[in-house]
Order: sequence, then structure tokens, then C-alpha cells
Amino acid sequence: MRKEIASSMDQKTAYILASLQTEIVRVTDLMRTFVNDSDLNDLSIRSESLTEYERTKAYNDLHAKIVMLGTSSKYIQEVFAMMPIPEKRISSRTGVDPLDAEEWGAFQSANLVPYAAFYYKNRLFFPIGYPLTSQSSFMLVVEMSLSSIGKEISALKPYAHSSTFLMDERYRFPLFGESANTQVSRNILTAAAGKKRIQIDGHRYMVFEKRSESLHWSLTTLIPEYEILHPVYAINKWIWYLSILSFIIVIAASLTISRLINRPLKKLIGGFRRVEHGELDVTIERKEIDEFQFIYTQFNRMTGKLKELIQEVYEKTIYSQQAELKLLQSQINPHFFYNSLYILYLMARGEDLDGVKKAGEVSRRIFQIHHL
Repeated sequence: MRKEIASSMDQKTAYILASLQTEIVRVTDLMRTFVNDSDLNDLSIRSESLTEYERTKAYNDLHAKIVMLGTSSKYIQEVFAMMPIPEKRISSRTGVDPLDAEEWGAFQSANLVPYAAFYYKNRLFFPIGYPLTSQSSFMLVVEMSLSSIGKEISALKPYAHSSTFLMDERYRFPLFGESANTQVSRNILTAAAGKKRIQIDGHRYMVFEKRSESLHWSLTTLIPEYEILHPVYAINKWIWYLSILSFIIVIAASLTISRLINRPLKKLIGGFRRVEHGELDVTIERKEIDEFQFIYTQFNRMTGKLKELIQEVYEKTIYSQQAELKLLQSQINPHFFYNSLYILYLMARGEDLDGVKKAGEVSRRIFQIHHL
């Protein structure tokens, strides 16, 4: 997000500077066309040869054209032409005035760099002389409105506490700055030159700078890092809040799942393990009316039914064994009784009286036990 904000600010800064450059180039192109104006050339070169009517008409026509040029851009403060031969100054604001020798001398020195910015009494001018020599026959000058430029830059001010500076790097002249002190503006721009971030009076600022190679101007915007990243900090704060809330929700959900599912399942598994070890008297209870209560009820029914089935099978097995034993006894009794008497007969025949006594006693006990 930091990169997106920086990219947006770079684009906005480049747009402002490009708009200023485009407008100034347009104005200087109009000036190039205007220096060939016939009225301007006639008044500056052969004013004395003109009749009074021609001279007056030329002054009026030239003034109208200068006014039209002055209204062609919102950045133009004043347009004026200075002519040393008739010693006149024709202005879009004041009309025809006597030539100011001091002003003419100052602008004559500026004519060495035609169409370049010139600063006179803390004002911005774009002068052009004709011909392009140190001794011009006339000079056309456009004064740019620094206040209008400043308003245009301020209108695009991105943040309440941001600071924007427009500097002419050739002359180190601040065209616009948040600080009223020119030297302070120069110091700030010197510190910010070529940097992405600077620190001023303990506050960190992000720096956005664009340059115009043709004008030799630079537009620099300083924005407090906290202000530009405040939405990011707010989002990060909400992310932390949501993360903590999500963690609490997960823990609560885990505890709820444990209480609603894990614990009842463990209780049910414990019941099955007890049944596995032969404990058929197991019953598990649940007060809550839910699916687990139904499962517990069915489990209790299952263990009760299992106990009944085991008891039933056990009793059937006992009855079956007793029946088989009685059947066996019914088959064995006649043979046993016959064999016992035959043994006694043989022992009596052999006159073994002691053996007869013992065999008779054993037979008596057996018959008594089995109810023969």
C-alpha cells in the first residue's frame, strides 16, 4: 500500500509540473509570434516617421493586442512592451506610460537568455527582446502571477499538513513555498534533494519530487509519514483487533466443540471399552436434549439387551447340558447296574468276601449319588 500511495503522489506531482510547463511554453510561443507584430515594430523602430493619427492608432491597437495576450492565461499577471526610442511602456494593466530607465536596464541584462525566467524585485518575468542582442529595439515582457501558480498548487494539496515547494533551480529562487521565509524554503529543499524521506524537527516526512528540464524548475512535496500512512496504521490496528477477535472466537469454538462433541464422544467410547471388558451394567446419562442423548439412550438399551441375551444364552446352555446329562444317565444306568451285579457275582463265586464288601459299599454310594 505504501508503494501505491507513493506512485499516486508521484503522478499527481508530475501532473502539476507538466501543466505549468505546458502553459508557460504556450505563453512563450505566443510571445515569439507577438514580436513580429507590425504595430510593435513600427512604434519601436520608426515612431518618429509616423503621423500623429498613425502613432495613436498603433498605440491603441498594440495595447488591445497586449491586453488580449494578458488574458490568454490565468497565470499571467501583466504583459508589457518597453520601447526605448519613443521611451514608452505599454502595459495590459496601466496602458501607455513613460519608460522606466531602471526597469529597462534590468531587463536588458535578462535578454541574454531569451524566453528564460527572470526575477526582478521578487517577481517572475519572461522577457524577449528584438533583435536578440544586448541592444534591443523593444522588449516584450510577460509577468507570471506567483499567487495564481501558488493557488493552483495549493488546490491540489493532498493532505492538510503537507508542504509543497516550487523552486527555480537555476537561480535557487523559490517560486512557491509553504514557508514565508525564503531561506527556510531553500534549506528544506536542499535537505530533501534526491531523498525519499527526511526528518525535520523530529518528524519524518516522505518526499515526492519532480523536475522540468526545460524550465529548470522542481516541484517538491513533503508529507508527514504518519499522515500519509495513517490509513495503513488504522488498517493494521483493525487487523490486530480482528486477529485477536478471531483467536478468541477460535478458542471459544474449540471449547464449545469440545464440550458438545469431544467430551460426549469420550464418554461414549469409555462406555464401549467397559462393555468390551465385560461390564454389562454400564449406563451413561446426559441431561442435555440433543443427538448424544439419543445415542446414549440407544447405548443403554443395547447393553441391557446384550445382558438379557447373554443371560438367555447362558440359561439355555445350562438347560441343554442338564438334558444331555440326563439322557446320558438314562442310557448308562442299566449297563452300569448290570455290570456292578456281575462283578459282585464273580467276586462271591471266588469267595472274595472282602472284595464283595468293598464293591458293594462303592456301588451303594454311587447309586445313592445318582439316585439309581
